[in-house]
Amino acid sequence: MILLYTEPSLTPEERTHLEAAVREPVDCVRVPALLPASARADLLKRAFELLLMRAGIASGTDARVLLLLPDDARWYHGITQAVHARTGCWPLLVQTRDQRARLGCPGPLRIIDMDAYLMGEDARSTPPWQRRDGLPADDDARDPGGP
Repeated sequence: MILLYTEPSLTPEERTHLEAAVREPVDCVRVPALLPASARADLLKRAFELLLMRAGIASGTDARVLLLLPDDARWYHGITQAVHARTGCWPLLVQTRDQRARLGCPGPLRIIDMDAYLMGEDARSTPPWQRRDGLPADDDARDPGGP
């Protein structure tokens, strides 16, 4: 699974935790901040589309993509829109312990499934990486690191 990030990447411990949660290797791909977030929306959209294509994210395949939340909401919006347009799925948002502390919501690394918010309660009961594969859900897959 591909993890897109703009800020510093995950620590080795966070990456291990994330790979255990999604049950597959995670390839970290940096989103270069070559354009200012205040650039025209059409320029940002095209830049994000090219980045996703170069990262190997196939078009229209329901591929799940992880996104380490950027600090700038405009980058977050542009990247999530580009991922959704390319794959048909919203990215799985990753928040690190440091990000959560800065937001006033301390805790361990977590994954937020934006598709589940749009698809209702049934989708929330099964981890997103299992929903599309048809694998059974189990409690260990939701938070391998514990509280």
